Amino acid sequence: MSEFLREQGTPSMGDFLEYRPYRGRLRGPMSAVFAIARTSLGLLFRRKLFWGLYLLGLIIFFLYFFGQYLLVWAGSQDSGQAIRVGPFARIPRKEMIDGLRNMLKMDGSPGMFHNFLQTQGSIVMVIFALAGAQLVGNDFRFRSFPFYFSKPIGILHYLLGKGLAAAVLLNMLTTIPALILFFQAWFLGDWSWSEGKFRLFVSILGYGAILTWGLVPLLLASSAGLTRTIPIAMFWIFSFLFLHGVAEGLVDRLGYPANWKALDLWNDICQVGSRILGVVVEAKNAPKQPDFSLVLGIVLTIPILSFIYLKIRLSRVEVLR
Repeated sequence: MSEFLREQGTPSMGDFLEYRPYRGRLRGPMSAVFAIARTSLGLLFRRKLFWGLYLLGLIIFFLYFFGQYLLVWAGSQDSGQAIRVGPFARIPRKEMIDGLRNMLKMDGSPGMFHNFLQTQGSIVMVIFALAGAQLVGNDFRFRSFPFYFSKPIGILHYLLGKGLAAAVLLNMLTTIPALILFFQAWFLGDWSWSEGKFRLFVSILGYGAILTWGLVPLLLASSAGLTRTIPIAMFWIFSFLFLHGVAEGLVDRLGYPANWKALDLWNDICQVGSRILGVVVEAKNAPKQPDFSLVLGIVLTIPILSFIYLKIRLSRVEVLR
C-alpha cells in the first residue's frame, strides 16, 4: 500500500469528490408524487398524538361494527321468545330486534353508511387541523421547498403528492371503515351478491371521492395560507362548527329561506354524498334543505378556488419564481 501511494502520490480532495454517475433506473417526475406523499405521511405516522386522535375517530366505527354483530346475533336466537316491556306488554324478540336495527340504521342499508360518514365530520376536522401544519404549513414556515424542487418536478407534482397524503388520511377515517362495515354486513347477511350490493359498494367509493374532492384542496389552501396548527384549527372550527350553527340558526330559528343552509360546507358535501348513495331526504327535513343545484355548485367551485389560491401562493415562493 505504501509503495502504491509513493507511486501515485498523495491523494487530493478531488480524488475523494470525484463525480460518480447514478447507476439505478431513472424514473419520471410522476414518481416524485408518491415519494412526497410517503414522506409526508411518515412525518404524521411518527407522532403518537396522531394515532391517539385516529383511534378516537374510530369510536363511531366500532359502535357500528359491534352493533351490527350483536343485533344479528340477537336476531339469530329463539325468534319466538317474547321480551317483557313494562308491566303488561310483551314483544316478540324478532320484532324488537328488527325494530332496533331499522331505528339505529345498523342494517347495512345506504342510510347506515350515510349516517356513519356524516358523523365522522368532527374527527376529520381535528385530524386535518393537525395534519395541515405537518403536510404543507411547515414547508412555508421552515422554507423546505428547495428540498422538494431540487429535483426536476413542478408545482403540480408537489400538490399531487401533498394531496395524495391528505386523501389517504381522509379515507382512513371515512371510506375504508365504511367499506369494512359494508363487507361485514355482507358476511353477516345471506352472502349473496346482487346488483344492489354492487351499486352500494360503488356508491360508498363515490361518497369517499366527493369527500376527497371537497376537503383535500381546501386543506392544502388553508394550510398554505395559515401555516400554523392553531390558525388552521380555527379555520376548520369556523368552517365546520360556526357556519353550521349560523346556517341552522338562520333557517330553523329565524325562518330564512332554506338556501341559507348552503353556508354549511359539511352539510353540502353530505347532501351530494347522500344523492350518490341514493338516500332520500325525509319529508319533514326536505323543506329545510337548500336546492341541490346550489349545493352542487358550491361543492364543485370551492376546490377550484382553492387550487387557484394555491397556484398564486406557491408562485410567490422564491425558489419557484
